[in-house]
Amino acid sequence: MVLPDLLNSEGSHKKVNYDMSKLEGVIFGLRTDLKDRFEVIRILSEKSPDGDPPPVDFYEMTFNGKEFKKTKLII
Repeated sequence: MVLPDLLNSEGSHKKVNYDMSKLEGVIFGLRTDLKDRFEVIRILSEKSPDGDPPPVDFYEMTFNGKEFKKTKLII
């Protein structure tokens, strides 16, 4: 996982280790580029060492002019 380094202690971004077995889902924001979405889905859909893909759900935020809505993506 890469986060902005707000204190500039390690440059513009800071890498953080994350236990992928704890990840349940990813929510793509309204302005997430399609190319970036595909890359995240590709990386997270790769098979784990035991041969099973991680059980990660993908969602996107939408806005209909009145309200925001989280919609599950069918992958």
